[in-house]
Amino acid sequence: MTATFRAANLLLALCVAATLILEIVLLATNRIDTLFAPPTTYVPFSTRLVNMFSFLTTLSNLLAGIVALLLAIRPERRGRMWRVIRMDALLSIAAIGIAFQVLFAPHLELDGAPLLLTVLFHVVNPLLAVLIWLVLDTRRQWAFRDVLWALIWPAVYLMYVFVRGALVHWYPYALADVDALGAGRAYLNGLGVLVLFFALAVVAWIVDGRVPSLRTNERTVRGREVCGQGPNRVVLPRK
Repeated sequence: MTATFRAANLLLALCVAATLILEIVLLATNRIDTLFAPPTTYVPFSTRLVNMFSFLTTLSNLLAGIVALLLAIRPERRGRMWRVIRMDALLSIAAIGIAFQVLFAPHLELDGAPLLLTVLFHVVNPLLAVLIWLVLDTRRQWAFRDVLWALIWPAVYLMYVFVRGALVHWYPYALADVDALGAGRAYLNGLGVLVLFFALAVVAWIVDGRVPSLRTNERTVRGREVCGQGPNRVVLPRK
């Protein structure tokens, strides 16, 4: 089962790499803007590239790809920081997948390479990441305090969005656009994002503790690996 887990994570890492390469190529050739549509005005490539990596979609895919690659290389990694990073990677890419299906998919009007890019970013990669976790990953990895630590990542991201937006007057998402909505409304929306992220983290923590995966002999207890069952059950020390 470990071999399958490693292979699945390698597949996810390769999918993410292909997605990011495709987006950079389409941006460099001026075939898309940061919303994957044909550009209507000229924006320097360097600015478009920074804008691309200002979207949670891009960052969450990148984080999930890096985590998947590290798991493919060495799946037995442990430690509190690693657990929190894994939770952030899973929740971020799951959140953008859910948000896309609810908010954007019904109004999608793309074709060709931009459509392929959108499907990879918002459907294929998120679905693959969640399925790997649900079916192949170990269980009882996270304690509740990991949920709280995981909130640092979205908080830092929102701070970046608001600070950079104040400087360049460009925001990756309309709900954070201070110029259009006003500071109070935009900051309240940001707080709502944190609350939703916390709710997703709690759901992931509950599933992690209660829903079994196929790796029944390779579980963890609050970040410690558990090998075997019954009298042969061994809990390895936490690193």
